[in-house]
Amino acid sequence: MSYSHVDAAARAKLETHLAPLIRDGVSTWFDGRMDPGDALDAGISRALRQAHILVALLSPE
Repeated sequence: MSYSHVDAAARAKLETHLAPLIRDGVSTWFDGRMDPGDALDAGISRALRQAHILVALLSPE
C-alpha cells in the first residue's frame, strides 16, 4: 500500500478488513515496512513491480 500518512488510520482499518485473506497467505506491503535509509520512490516502485494485484483507493489526501 502506498498512501498519504494522513490516511494511516484508514490503512490500518483496511488491513483489519483484509485479515481473512492474510490468514490465507495473501501478503500486504506498505512503506512503513521499509528500512531506515531506504529510497522511498525506489522501494515503492519495487513493491509495485512485484505485486500480483494492485487495489487503488483514493482519498482527498
